[in-house]
Amino acid sequence: MKTRQKSRDASGILLVCLMWMLSLSSSLHAQTWNINGNVTDEQGEPIIGANVVIQGTGTGTITDVEGNFKLASVTKGAVMEISFIGYISKTLQVKDASSLKIVLKEDNQALDEVVVVGYGVQRKSDLTGSVASVNSDVLESRPQANLIQSLQGAVPGLNISVTGSNAEGSSTTTRIRGNNSITADNKPLVILDGIPFDGPWSEINPNDVESIEVLKDASSAAIYGARGSNGVILITSKRGKKDRLTVSYDTYVTIDQPINLPRMMNGKEFYKYKSEAFKATNTTPPTEENPEPWLDNFTPTELAMYAAGQSTDWMKLATQTGIKQQHNLSFRGGANKTSYFISLNYTDVKGTAVGNEFKRYNVRFNLDQEFNSWLKFSTTTQLGRYDRSGSSASFWRAIKQVPLGRAYNEDGSLTLSATEDSSSAFSINPLGSLNNKTKDIRAKVITNNVLEVKFPFIKGLSYKLNTGFTYQNSSYKNYQGLDTYEGASANGVLNTDDWHSEEWILENIIAEFNLQMQQNSD
Repeated sequence: MKTRQKSRDASGILLVCLMWMLSLSSSLHAQTWNINGNVTDEQGEPIIGANVVIQGTGTGTITDVEGNFKLASVTKGAVMEISFIGYISKTLQVKDASSLKIVLKEDNQALDEVVVVGYGVQRKSDLTGSVASVNSDVLESRPQANLIQSLQGAVPGLNISVTGSNAEGSSTTTRIRGNNSITADNKPLVILDGIPFDGPWSEINPNDVESIEVLKDASSAAIYGARGSNGVILITSKRGKKDRLTVSYDTYVTIDQPINLPRMMNGKEFYKYKSEAFKATNTTPPTEENPEPWLDNFTPTELAMYAAGQSTDWMKLATQTGIKQQHNLSFRGGANKTSYFISLNYTDVKGTAVGNEFKRYNVRFNLDQEFNSWLKFSTTTQLGRYDRSGSSASFWRAIKQVPLGRAYNEDGSLTLSATEDSSSAFSINPLGSLNNKTKDIRAKVITNNVLEVKFPFIKGLSYKLNTGFTYQNSSYKNYQGLDTYEGASANGVLNTDDWHSEEWILENIIAEFNLQMQQNSD
């Protein structure tokens, strides 16, 4: 009798514990909600493209054309930050699942900032054209080796599409107001410190940038002519500050992990799929010597791999954990009538594709010298060395290649052909390009020198002599030896491409911008 009583007590305690755990699980599950919201300005107009981010997480979104946004599975107590260029950012703590109505106030201080527009400067509040601005604080909060990646989602009207993933992040397409032509180039005109810049975004050190202005309407064409028909991106580098020296060193290391890779068949699954497919279309009668004639469609390597129970995961072999590291040292200062900015940058990126690497060495020297009240000289110079040497594994071959292909020989060397397929598109080893001996190095000098004269006898009239010079030297060599499929087929293949280019620009500008700015200040 006592034993049965203890058993009933134990069962009751267990039942209470289970009910408590279920209640706790239900309670915890109820602490996350799907949040809906709307973001407007003080006049009730929807703000398009505002950033909505849950602080401390990678969760975020942007508002649509109606100013609406949605966030899924937001934890109670999380802090949500809403921001948009030209407005004061706002933070809210998530307390319930109700629909949120958020109003952002204009940042009047930002409207008083002076921005670069074409050949001069103007206050934001006085602008009649469509201009979006990004300052160095935004870039510093989004550390990237490639400048264009730091601008994603930060500039309204600037569409940045990622078309691929490589070490330097250059597989992007940049558009302002969409595509304007079917056959012509639609990329915007990029002006770096007064000089047209036509190189990859990765050749600009983001740490050197003070501000970026995007001219999006017809005013850009009015200033730059046909070159500005696709919009203009103005990049201004940092300048020195008088009466103090600031030494800055910043570094970061990031890790890139390939995600959302397609699930490929393993060797056993592929063998079954291919067998059933050829069996269904087989027209050769089975015999005692060949009871399964459809197996003749398998290559010797495929049969050997299947018999040995082996399988090759090509996507795993072709990808790796990418690592980005950047080191930047800068000196900013000045005294009396002289100010300077000097920076040194080293960037080393290993992409998510095996063998894909990029290294950048940048040196910048900006100097402003006032000789007297009416004569000023300034120089903006960037020296760069960009190393894109090495060859990476082929993603598209890795996706196409069969899992019963062989990647390595018995001695550990890469096979020329993964299988004996008659088509080179399906037989070449996706890792074979790692044996290519590639050297791809480019050196570039960009310098802009300005002499500015404010005529003392004509108030408000100024003359500016703007001289720009860009020099590039490229050295490319690629050798495919006998240990590669292409090299073995042609007894070795060597491709070289060495060239250099020089571009000059000379502008004589007479303007009254100084008088206009003085009148606006008054």
